[in-house]
Amino acid sequence: LNLTRSRAGHAEVLAARDRARKLLKPYQAKLAKGFPGLEHLLVKAPFDEGENREWMWVEVQTWKNGVLKGPLVNDPELIEKLVSGQIVEVKETDVFDFIYELEDGTFYGNETGKVMDPKRFIDVGGGKARLAGP
Repeated sequence: LNLTRSRAGHAEVLAARDRARKLLKPYQAKLAKGFPGLEHLLVKAPFDEGENREWMWVEVQTWKNGVLKGPLVNDPELIEKLVSGQIVEVKETDVFDFIYELEDGTFYGNETGKVMDPKRFIDVGGGKARLAGP
């Protein structure tokens, strides 16, 4: 997480993280039932290796006993022990944000992204957003 590129303050980002954690919880039951169509859930979490920390997205396939598991979506830049597509585990307490993407490309979540770079997002109502143009 690089707040130096963000206009948001540290407290604002942490408040967005806390909001995301609360909004994420109901998706555990939805995951257990199976997401409809092409809908999917991603979580953002830190991965550490030595002195390096990198924040990356994981597509959640299972969520049991406080652990979310699925493939890493990012291509790591700093963490050499990981590769995109590798199955990783994230503790629920380490989740920093989430995105629940719908088939039409709109999504719920990305609360920290909306705070750190609000111009990238368009609110489409009902708690959903989409990315602004290219």
